Amino acid sequence: MLKTNICLINTPNPELRDDRLDVPIGLLYIATHLKNRGHSVSICDLAGIPESEWVNIIPFANYYGFSTYTCNFHITLRIKDIAKQINPKAITIVGGAHATALPEETSKLGFDYVVIGEGEGAIESIIEDKESVFVRMPPILNLDNLPYIDYSLVDINSYHRLIESEKAISVFSSRGCPFNCSFCSSKAVDYGRQYRKRSVGHFLGELEQIKKDYGDIRFRIKDDLFTYDVGWIKEFARNADNLKYDCLVRAGYHQDIPKYLKDSGCTIVSIGIESGSDRVLKVMNKHTTREVNIQAIRQMKDAGIKVLIWIIVGFPGEDWNSVKETVDMVNETAPDITTIYPLIPYPGTDIWKNPKRYGMRIIDRDFSHYYYIKGNYESGYVYETDTLTPEIIRDMKQYMKDNITESDIR
Repeated sequence: MLKTNICLINTPNPELRDDRLDVPIGLLYIATHLKNRGHSVSICDLAGIPESEWVNIIPFANYYGFSTYTCNFHITLRIKDIAKQINPKAITIVGGAHATALPEETSKLGFDYVVIGEGEGAIESIIEDKESVFVRMPPILNLDNLPYIDYSLVDINSYHRLIESEKAISVFSSRGCPFNCSFCSSKAVDYGRQYRKRSVGHFLGELEQIKKDYGDIRFRIKDDLFTYDVGWIKEFARNADNLKYDCLVRAGYHQDIPKYLKDSGCTIVSIGIESGSDRVLKVMNKHTTREVNIQAIRQMKDAGIKVLIWIIVGFPGEDWNSVKETVDMVNETAPDITTIYPLIPYPGTDIWKNPKRYGMRIIDRDFSHYYYIKGNYESGYVYETDTLTPEIIRDMKQYMKDNITESDIR
C-alpha cells in the first residue's frame, strides 16, 4: 500500500555549459529507498529546464525534498516558493552539501526540515516521526544494504554525459573519506570521515543490472577514493567482465593499482593533484608531495590510462614561485587534461570555518558566486589574503593557462 507522495527536486545550475550531464544520483538513492519501503515517490529534475516552465513541471505533492549545493542554493529557494504555491500545505525538506554545512542558517529560510548528512533514512524518519527540525541519521555502515538504484525514476536518455563518445552513467562503490584536506567540502556532507565500501559482488551486480537494462553503457565511478582499498581493487579487476569506466584516484596509491585499473576496464582517471609545490600542499593538509604527484601521473600514463588532473591556483600561501613549480610539474608529466580553478571556501570546509588560520578573508558571501567553473571556464573569486587579491589569483590562473604547454587546459 502506498503511504504518501513525495517529490524530490533536483535544483538546476543554469550557468553550467551543460546542466544536464549526469543523473541526480543522490536523489535516486533516496527515491529508490523510499519506493522500496512502499512510499509513492517521484523525482523532478529541473536541470536544463527554463524557469518559466518549472510551475508546470513540478507536481502536486505532500512532501517536497530539495538537494542543493552552495552555488545554486538561491535557486532552490525560488523552487521551494513555487512548490508551496502548488501545495501550500506541503512539507518542505532540504538536504545536501549546503544544508548540511549551514543547517541553522538554512532552516530560517522557510524549510520545515533540514537533513544533515545521509538522506536515505532521514526523509522516512521525517514522514513517520515529524519531531526535530534538524534530522541526522547514523551513517549506513554496510553499503550492501542499499538497494540497486532504480534508474527508471528518471529519463536516462535525457542526460548528456559522454566519455570517449560513449554514453556514460554515474555510480558509487563507496562513501566517506578518512583524509582531511582543508579545502574539501565532501566531508561536510559526505557521511563523515568513515570510509565504507560496497562488496565487489554487490557493486558488480549493480553494474551488470544497468547493462542489462540500458545496453552497452560505460560507467563514471564518482567515489572520492575508488582505489583506497588495494585488496578490493584487485578482487574487482579479477571479476570485472567487459567493463569500461573512468574514476577518481588519489595520488599516493599502491604501485599495482594502475595495472588493476587497466585490467578491469578503466580508460581515464582523474587525480586531484592541486599543486606542484610541497609548501602549498602542506598548507592544504593534502598529505601528498610533488614527487608523489609526479609518480601518480606517470604510472597511470605508463599503464595506458588517460590522466585528467585538477589544480587549485591561489591557495593561501601561493606565490609566483609556487605557481611556476606547478607549471613545471604539469609540463614535465604531460597529463592529458588539466583543469585549473581557484579555491572556493565552501561552507563546512576547514578553510571556511577557520579563515584566520590560513591568513585569508572571505570578501564575498554571495553564494551564487561560489563556483569552480561555469560557462566558458569562468571561476568565482571570493576571498583574499595579505598577498593575494582576486585580481592576482586571476592573473595566476591565466599564467598557468598560457604556460602549460604539454596538456590540454580546461
